[in-house]
Amino acid sequence: MNINTPKEKTVLTGVAAPIKLGENSNIIITADDVPTLKGWLAKQGLVADADICFVAMRVGAMAEIPPISSRKESVAVQDFASVLNSMPMGELTPNQEAYAKQNGLVVVFGSNPYTAEFRGAINDQAGMGEICLTMFGKILTQASIDALISLLADGTIKKSPSYPFITHSFDGVRHHFETEIPHSEYSINLDGEEIDKGIVFHVSDLKD
Repeated sequence: MNINTPKEKTVLTGVAAPIKLGENSNIIITADDVPTLKGWLAKQGLVADADICFVAMRVGAMAEIPPISSRKESVAVQDFASVLNSMPMGELTPNQEAYAKQNGLVVVFGSNPYTAEFRGAINDQAGMGEICLTMFGKILTQASIDALISLLADGTIKKSPSYPFITHSFDGVRHHFETEIPHSEYSINLDGEEIDKGIVFHVSDLKD
């Protein structure tokens, strides 16, 4: 259980409830899951069911923490990327992965020189080069791309659909993800030193 006092500024993850104590004070209680948070509140004689929400954001003194659904996707992406900064080897915790999946966030990072890992709202792997995505958050397989090329070649379809894509490359040291999909980068650290970068985006931006 964590308590964010008015003098502190921190990154909150998991679930949280803002609790008002008197007219001029406010604290934010956070926990990893809803049962833990409710249990702690109950022991204190507090009820905050309506105010409990999932969070992955940086907050400061007297902060209000709105539910993810009431915040812009771009803000949610930036907040979650800041939470992931310095994660070892890019891997998410189970709570972070569940949070990302529930809130339409996709995290992409390299797991070896040849593989890009997708976590959250998309849970999959892809190789090097252009990774094509559908508007519904699916990665197009090479077989699907080959079938599309064949349909174009024999005239069955006249124009290739436009798919958002991520270009994945590896320079021998770091992975690089280039895309026009709105996204935020985060740092992957090892022993306090940045060794790579990953990206975070929202699935709703695949439809634009």
